[in-house]
Amino acid sequence: MKNKDFNKYGHKLVDWMSNYFKEIENYPIKPNVKPGDIYKQFPSKAPLNKESFETIFNDFKNIILPGITHWQNPNFHAFFPANNSYPSILAEMLIATLGAQCMMWDTSPSATELEERVVDWLKDELGLPSSWKGVINDTASIGTICSLLTAREIKSNFSIKKSLESNIKEDLSNNSIPLAVISTFGTTGTVGFDSINKISLIAKKYSLWHHIDAAYAGSALLLNKYKKYIKNINLADSFVFNPHKWMLTNFDCSLYYTKNHEALVKSLEIYPEYLKSSEKKINNYKDWSIQLGRRFRALKLWFVIRSYGIKGIKKYLKKHIKYAKNLSIKIDKDKNFELTAPQNLNMINFRFYPKNKDKSNLNDINHKLIKKLNKTGKIYLSHTKIDDIVSIRMPIGSTYIKRKHIEKSWKLIKEISHSII
Repeated sequence: MKNKDFNKYGHKLVDWMSNYFKEIENYPIKPNVKPGDIYKQFPSKAPLNKESFETIFNDFKNIILPGITHWQNPNFHAFFPANNSYPSILAEMLIATLGAQCMMWDTSPSATELEERVVDWLKDELGLPSSWKGVINDTASIGTICSLLTAREIKSNFSIKKSLESNIKEDLSNNSIPLAVISTFGTTGTVGFDSINKISLIAKKYSLWHHIDAAYAGSALLLNKYKKYIKNINLADSFVFNPHKWMLTNFDCSLYYTKNHEALVKSLEIYPEYLKSSEKKINNYKDWSIQLGRRFRALKLWFVIRSYGIKGIKKYLKKHIKYAKNLSIKIDKDKNFELTAPQNLNMINFRFYPKNKDKSNLNDINHKLIKKLNKTGKIYLSHTKIDDIVSIRMPIGSTYIKRKHIEKSWKLIKEISHSII
């Protein structure tokens, strides 16, 4: 979708949303559908080719809307309020447009400081102790589990930690019960892969739960060449990946899969009287996670898959991997830079390594380089440490990135590097 189309359909959607609120009382609050009525209207396979926005939006109106319970209808009195408002909706549009990942102050200072301020405002208004600190989570369920986890860690003096086969044997010899092992497909620092296939065998040998964390790189498994790294996934127990990291879907959207969903539901289900359903043969996803309240995240994922098609998403991933490979070759050939880890997927790890210069303070030099680059406002980089070596991380995964952007970035990196020694 190009900018002019975004403008056109953006106005169309806003008009639709405005009319929705005008007409909301004309909608049946609870849809007259049976389990499966909506599901069977979707094709059994994901679309391979892109579809027009008009087609997708028409299906939204003709398929999705008839199955929606209209919580904002003024006559809705079931469960509890889940109110929105015009300002809240407009803010959500801006949040989606900015697409910021506000995990710490560096990644969006305004987001961090505004959150701290409004949390303090409400703390005072609610009459909570002034010494308390707060944070905004997605649901109260998450806040509750964080509270309980904190209590557990304090009680154990923060000593609850573990690792693999030698540790498993040590646990067994001490009559401890090893519980689970987590392997990673695409680490944050370098997008490295654990030996998932070997770990699957070890976990199976000792009857351990094996969870695969593919949060960042899981999208790459759409490409057949990477499937060999998880060929033993049938031996594992669960898998998670985040389309909001590298699959064109804005934050937050994380997919969790498990071999034994019956055990998952049994572990998490809650049935207070006010949440009991007359329908028995349905999936109540409130029982599939620690969250009770849930956003309609599936809708945006549906829009993405249909708008690009599986072929389009694969093309997008391959483009980023190609860009990263081409840049890593340039870095490797440059006399004043070096790769600090093998280039994998769309991640490049490198550092400034000036020839014929004192290299005793390379870590400080690279910290300085990153700081100066980020200060230009023309690029934003972060770092990791690989064997105590400060390494610049450069994942290439922007939706709108083109070759010219990478060329400008590399030129800027080289220019700034000349000014720090």
